[in-house]
Amino acid sequence: MKSNKNEQDDVIQKIKLKYLPYEKKYKLPPFESLDKEFQLYSIDEFSTNLLYEIRRQITSTLNLMSNFLLPVLSPAEGDIHSLIEASGIKKELKIKMSKLFKKMQYLNHLGITATLKGEKETAKFINLLWKQWPLIKKEMIVYAQKITEVWAKEQRSDKADVGYLG
Repeated sequence: MKSNKNEQDDVIQKIKLKYLPYEKKYKLPPFESLDKEFQLYSIDEFSTNLLYEIRRQITSTLNLMSNFLLPVLSPAEGDIHSLIEASGIKKELKIKMSKLFKKMQYLNHLGITATLKGEKETAKFINLLWKQWPLIKKEMIVYAQKITEVWAKEQRSDKADVGYLG
């Protein structure tokens, strides 16, 4: 009986074999690089539209990151989560976050539009996103660390505020 690791490796190899002709035809990034960043291993190996599935994985990642910034950029009234995050981030940084948010949403919509147009446009989108990805990721790491620092500060203040509970 195969282990889950071996089964996953088999699936990855099947997806990679389907990807290679597209990689050559459209000069796409190496499969391993895309897989590392966008978890292509989770694509259904029986998918009949691989580039669509890859675009979906990419835009899913963009959406995840956009949603991570959203509480800071658009705090919901009465939502303690967004109020804590928004109050802990300086206005200048929020402006930079907003620019990245808009860029990611633009790319997300561009990807969906490309898929509607077809294979060639989807491949162009993947290449475009791949060129921009290192800067997006680098910027996102900075913002994720800043938001995490807000929560760390909140944890320290909670510990300092704890008084008699009994």
